[in-house]
Amino acid sequence: MVALRKCSLIAAVVASMALARGLKADDRAMYLGFSGGMNVPTTNVDVRRETDQTREEIYEQADYNLDHGYALSASVGKYLREFRIEFQCAAQSNDIDSVEVQGTKSDLGGELDAMQFMGNVLYDIPLSKRVTAFLGAGVGAAEVWLRPDADVRHLENQHGMGFAYQGIAGIAWEIAPGVSITANYRAWTASDIEMQDVKLQMPLFHMAEIGVRFSF
Repeated sequence: MVALRKCSLIAAVVASMALARGLKADDRAMYLGFSGGMNVPTTNVDVRRETDQTREEIYEQADYNLDHGYALSASVGKYLREFRIEFQCAAQSNDIDSVEVQGTKSDLGGELDAMQFMGNVLYDIPLSKRVTAFLGAGVGAAEVWLRPDADVRHLENQHGMGFAYQGIAGIAWEIAPGVSITANYRAWTASDIEMQDVKLQMPLFHMAEIGVRFSF
């Protein structure tokens, strides 16, 4: 998967930089986080293509039904008292179950993959000595690939980028000094994605993830 390979490479580079910074820091106020889980699309993916027939502009529309998929995330951030700021790189993938074109539905394989580059601001709420809840939001960019297995109205693999945003809520449990287990929910989506031949309307994705955070 292209998105996962890119995200892994960026996460490794960012982690190396963060660790180098952490080894020189006296306050040990940074952290690395890794998580994975499930993503659930709330609606179908709406794909539109503008065509010209008899000198009239029309839109060909296809609705892609997605299966539940997975999400992987890596982040590096800094503590600012009760606040945190972080850069997050995430990858997600959903299989295409079926497609409906002009009222005709048919089975279809393939994938919708997305890579997320997000800047987040989070607020920590201590619940006990070891347990902390957090709320946050983020904005950034999404890189999206649409890869249907079958030819749909001569639609081949598509690729594009757009503006992305999300809301975040979760909880962290410190199991050892500097090591916490995290569980978080993200509501993530992106603006319309302009691809080579089509415009793709991203649905809202619900994401549930379990991870680990290393503070240093």
